[in-house]
Amino acid sequence: MTRPLLRNLYAALAAALLVTAAVLVGRHIQHSRHTLFVKWPPVLAVWDPHVDPGTPAALVVAAAGVVYGPVLAARLPWRALLVTAWATATAWIASLALIDGWQRGIAGRLTARHEYLQVIDRFDNIPAALRDFTHHILVESPDNWPAHVAGHPPAAPLTFVLLDRVGLWGGGSAGVWCIAVGATACVAVLVAVRVLAGESLARREAPFLVLAPAAVWMGASADAYFAAVAAWAVALLALAIRGRSSWWAAAAGLLFGLTCYLSYGLTLVALIGAAVSLLGRRSVRERPVLLAALVAGPRRFDDHRRRGPSSRSPADTPGGPAAPTAGRPPPDPASLRSAAASRLQNRPVLGIRRAKLLPHLGIDPLRRPPLARPRSSIQRSAYVSNPTAPASGSRLTLRSMSALTRLSQP
Repeated sequence: MTRPLLRNLYAALAAALLVTAAVLVGRHIQHSRHTLFVKWPPVLAVWDPHVDPGTPAALVVAAAGVVYGPVLAARLPWRALLVTAWATATAWIASLALIDGWQRGIAGRLTARHEYLQVIDRFDNIPAALRDFTHHILVESPDNWPAHVAGHPPAAPLTFVLLDRVGLWGGGSAGVWCIAVGATACVAVLVAVRVLAGESLARREAPFLVLAPAAVWMGASADAYFAAVAAWAVALLALAIRGRSSWWAAAAGLLFGLTCYLSYGLTLVALIGAAVSLLGRRSVRERPVLLAALVAGPRRFDDHRRRGPSSRSPADTPGGPAAPTAGRPPPDPASLRSAAASRLQNRPVLGIRRAKLLPHLGIDPLRRPPLARPRSSIQRSAYVSNPTAPASGSRLTLRSMSALTRLSQP
């Protein structure tokens, strides 16, 4: 038995032991403490074997991938391989999602009560909604966001708002978007592996990436879209480090910044980016402009905080409501709390003070234009744009998950 084969077997055994340990520890915690709120530790899932229209398609795609995948990966030209990998991964993810049928597996996923499409109409005024985003995260806040919106940064719901604005409205379009974009993650990984470790290894990995078990969670889930953005950030960084244009580094930085505003947990992707930089440390030392371009991307998301008084509220400026003046006693604690609330309310979110990009797309950033198309089937909720309005004049949105409720309690 060769040494490379032994290393692969050891890696597979370590992965199996890790999953087994997670299952055993998760079951112990759930049965003894009941704090995980999952029925199938360590994943949020239930045991529900069934057969539906997507089952034959999934079996066909899996069988074809096992039989023809290695041969095609070895013989196809590189660009044709990338296109084939994306198409096969899309078919694999979609077929697994369709095991639950079109409505339950794709069209209804992102229109559920905790999902992003429930808040589309609350972004009629995008800049104002972003500035007010943090006021609706906690479950006790008025018109609190649904669970997935409250648990993610604002770029996640904003993506589906922009899709709705350009005509890709409804759960079906959003689900297809997540599947099609999420399937490009395997292409990004192939590009990164080819750049960093060689084309031979990338071709050998292609069948495994295409039929990865992660497809179970990528079908009609925003997580697939998040994963693709993170994967392309790493791939573009690898291209920049291996002697390509520094514009790749800037694009990688922008995607890294977007990744952090899509999911809080994806900030850990920075560790993968650091590993890529370590592998190409010689190029980084020879071309330090790569680091400057990489850092410039994420800074675009946070640059508004360093623009000076123009981005501050009156309470932040000298002589403002919270600033003490000569001959006047310092403000009482209630005034300080009011000034702090004013600063929080007027602080931009996502680095967007004005939607400068939307007019170029033919979109009015201040109001939603009337559309001749029918409304989507999502149950719309009334939104009170003034957060100081009395609670009796507002209509509360759907409650968050019980787990979020428990976590938010003192």
